[in-house]
Amino acid sequence: MHNSGPRPTGPGLNITPQDKSLGLASALGAFSLWGCLPVYWKQLIFIDPLLILLHRIVWSFVFLAAVLLKSGSLLSTLALLKNKRHALIIALRSLLLTVNWGLFIWAVNNNHLVESSLGYFLNPLLSTLIGVVFFHERPDFLQKFAVFLALTGVSIQIIMFGSVPVVALSLASIFAAYGAIRKKDTLPAVPGLFLETVLICPPAAAALVLFALTGEIGFERGLPTIFLIICSGPLTSIPLLLFAYSTLRLNLTTIGLAQYISPTLSLLLGVWVYGEAISRGHMVSFVFIWAALALYSFESLRLYKNATKLLRQPGQK
Repeated sequence: MHNSGPRPTGPGLNITPQDKSLGLASALGAFSLWGCLPVYWKQLIFIDPLLILLHRIVWSFVFLAAVLLKSGSLLSTLALLKNKRHALIIALRSLLLTVNWGLFIWAVNNNHLVESSLGYFLNPLLSTLIGVVFFHERPDFLQKFAVFLALTGVSIQIIMFGSVPVVALSLASIFAAYGAIRKKDTLPAVPGLFLETVLICPPAAAALVLFALTGEIGFERGLPTIFLIICSGPLTSIPLLLFAYSTLRLNLTTIGLAQYISPTLSLLLGVWVYGEAISRGHMVSFVFIWAALALYSFESLRLYKNATKLLRQPGQK
């Protein structure tokens, strides 16, 4: 759901301290909004999760279309779909994003918020695993060990409960796959997400019409509910705008560390606000995964600092 912005600027580019401060504020805002979104979906708990998903798609399309229309880039963005190969890749991303959105809404409104937060903690580590398997990337020993710790944490949960954390692993794998595909695209966040919603909006709108003919679509619940439904579009898109802004002004390591704000907030909401149970087995599993994230973050920061030093050496361009 979270990594669809452009790549951040690298060392040596003219980024002022004020730019970095604004970038950090934007990143914190984006991940905090994503972490608090469960509160929003809980306000619509009386509506079928499928209906919420359909509305989220349609109103995200409307909001993003308005943003692009105001910037004068709507038609040029739509023209990108003329490339059949590009259109197929965007269609695949649309499918993954739709499943991710729908599964998360279902998880939140069916008291699986703790498990969904586990999925987003696992996401960066699973992305590393995908990089090794499909992109022939070569993580160093500490990064490999971090992935091993995370897999150990998941294994402990499977052994102690006798069941696989399906929601967590599904959310992590779907979004990691989405991020891997999105990584190859140079489109900024807003045009990229808009094209994804363009392809899934027609069937979503058609499904809403069918729901309207056979039953409720949520608008029958009154103005407050209508307002909440329509605002699901901007609330989906605004964090992406903030994220895109931040990635132009911060390095990948800072962005990577900030992304843990979102699942942390979701976990705290699940346990302290919505009273979801977190057993000893869950805690043991989380300890292994948090240790993996700490190790992974430390190593990423070390590698980034080393790369920055090399770039700053005399004679390096």
